[in-house]
Amino acid sequence: MGQQNQLALPVNELTRSGMFRSQSDTTFGVVSWNDDFGTWKQEASVGGGQTAKDESMAGATWKTTRQTRQFTHTSSDDLGFGIFRFGTAYTDEQTHFAKGFLPDGSSEPFSLETHSHEQLLALWEEYEFTLGRHVQVVSGLRGWHSRRADETRVDPRCALTWKPQRHFTTSFAAGINHQVPEGIEYAPGLPRWPAMQADQVIASVEWKQGAQLLRAEAYTKRYRHLVALDRDFMPEGAGVGQAHGLDRMVKTSLVAEIKGRLTWSRVDADRTDPSSGIVAPAHWAVKHSATLILDRTISGWMVSLAARWASGRAFTPVIGSAFQNGVQRPVFGPPNSENYPSFPRLDCTLARSWTISDRVTAVTYLAAFNLTGWKNVYAYDYSDDFSEKRPVPGLFGRSVYCGVNLLFR
Repeated sequence: MGQQNQLALPVNELTRSGMFRSQSDTTFGVVSWNDDFGTWKQEASVGGGQTAKDESMAGATWKTTRQTRQFTHTSSDDLGFGIFRFGTAYTDEQTHFAKGFLPDGSSEPFSLETHSHEQLLALWEEYEFTLGRHVQVVSGLRGWHSRRADETRVDPRCALTWKPQRHFTTSFAAGINHQVPEGIEYAPGLPRWPAMQADQVIASVEWKQGAQLLRAEAYTKRYRHLVALDRDFMPEGAGVGQAHGLDRMVKTSLVAEIKGRLTWSRVDADRTDPSSGIVAPAHWAVKHSATLILDRTISGWMVSLAARWASGRAFTPVIGSAFQNGVQRPVFGPPNSENYPSFPRLDCTLARSWTISDRVTAVTYLAAFNLTGWKNVYAYDYSDDFSEKRPVPGLFGRSVYCGVNLLFR
């Protein structure tokens, strides 16, 4: 399979501005196999592909080429007193990254090229069994070795589900997970970053009866050895962080055959800011968010109305300016110490299925986003001397989409 994407987008940010252009070409293929031998189940897949991406803006260029080969295998057996699963996964990835730009006040271009070869081998196993009449337990281990990080680790995990009655369920899960940084984050002269680590604990309670559902899930996560890019797109490591959150969901039937869903989430997250080295609120974290969705079928059409609201993301404010190499540059305040305004949006979707034949079904849809045309703030633009701040609205205002999906059986 092949895929090509092209994008052209005007960008006006504090440290860069101009027309951002991106073109990527991806080819990939996968072959899979599965079979059963009594209670013994086998699954395997082999795949590979290549992605080439060219990006440019205001005289700066980024070129990335990634070649990947993967193999996975999973086996499972019902032992009568529990289910035992084990498997292996192997990834061979080669990444070549090159960037170039002209530093402020300099006539000499700066260029950087990196090449990273990753060979990640992972072996895992898990055992699922019941404890008494109402408790289900899943425990497992995942051992892995990474050539890129030159590291070998074992990640344990465990999950317990308690269902004392038909309508009520509670669960608890804990584990350790590692992720090796991307190949473009390994550059000449930089350390060999260790794998980023997340220690996490999740607990949930759920009550369900018919179309009614009440669910709450709380989690806490601690991060170590984080790697992130600073404002100059250079990787910085040894970051730490934590996140604590609570998600709630309510589903029920309302009047006039309307079905409703309400979700509300809160998260408090901190990360090491790669540009300053200070632990600060995570720039991506939305502290509060809520969504209300109402569904009703009218003359064969499924009509959905969705109201969404979110508190603003954190950002680092500009508190002044200074000349560097003859160019006026912004002076930043404490990292992520301010927040953008709240984000409201109202959407509507109409969808219907049509049977074309015994093997073909068509799904038509009409979707309208941001019905009210709210101009939510995406970022802030500053005057040339950085003394005035102006809101920049999001790229996507009121918009309408329509289409047809064909499903073949």
